[in-house]
Amino acid sequence: MHELKRRGILFREPAIRRRYPEAIEASEELIAYLEARFKFKPAEWSALGQLLAKVLADWLEPKFPVSSNMMFRNVDKMLVALDRAFPGYLHSGLLPFLWKGHG
Repeated sequence: MHELKRRGILFREPAIRRRYPEAIEASEELIAYLEARFKFKPAEWSALGQLLAKVLADWLEPKFPVSSNMMFRNVDKMLVALDRAFPGYLHSGLLPFLWKGHG
């Protein structure tokens, strides 16, 4: 949500759940995947969420205008975007190093 606000894309959170149920499902699957591999603290989850939104928006931008619609329809592509931005960090366990000491 932070990245959408940063880019000036307005949204209403309750409407998101109704309009993009597939994004909610993809988000829950993503969280489960990451929880199985990492033990993040609440602040780290926040940093990770901001990072994932940023890399997704950056990944989409050359192909499509970044909008809330486009972001929510591509939640399932967040790990692809992350790997393009930071190759190997996720699978090598280095993901937390992307924000530690930078915040």
